[in-house]
Amino acid sequence: MVKVGANHRKRIMEFPEWRGRSLFQSEANRRKNFQPDVRVKGDLRLVNERLEKENSSLRTENEEMRRSLNEANNLIQRYENLIVQLSRKTGVKLTSSVSTARQ
Repeated sequence: MVKVGANHRKRIMEFPEWRGRSLFQSEANRRKNFQPDVRVKGDLRLVNERLEKENSSLRTENEEMRRSLNEANNLIQRYENLIVQLSRKTGVKLTSSVSTARQ
């Protein structure tokens, strides 16, 4: 009796008509008789289009968030500069909650 590997035994369980053939013959016959499913290609095209749209909207959202984050950082910087100017004019040491949080 010929010893067969675990993969071949699994394939024989899936495809009983392969019993008695070598794994190579079975694979060769499967490849030779392969018919691509046209529906799958169409479905993949739709999935690809949907993913491209989603990617585009995520990029737009990312740009908007980056812009708003830059604006927020600019406002924080201006706020800290105003605090520094005020503390210089009054001679009183002032600190903002933002600058203490950053440290």
